[in-house]
Amino acid sequence: MDIAAMSIAASQYKLQEIASIMIMKKAMSSARQDGDSLVRMIDQSAVESYDPNLGNNIDRYV
Repeated sequence: MDIAAMSIAASQYKLQEIASIMIMKKAMSSARQDGDSLVRMIDQSAVESYDPNLGNNIDRYV
C-alpha cells in the first residue's frame, strides 16, 4: 500500500469517527431533552390524593 492510499484511508477513518461522535452527541442530547420533558410532565401532573400522606413523594432517577 502506498503512502497516498494510507493517507486517504486514515482520513476516511477519522471522518467516520467524527460522524459517529456527532451522531452519539445528538442522541444523548435528544435523550436528555426527553428525560427533562418527562420530569416536567410528572411534576405538572401531580394530583392531590384523598389521603394527604399518600402520593406526595416520587423517586426520580435520570
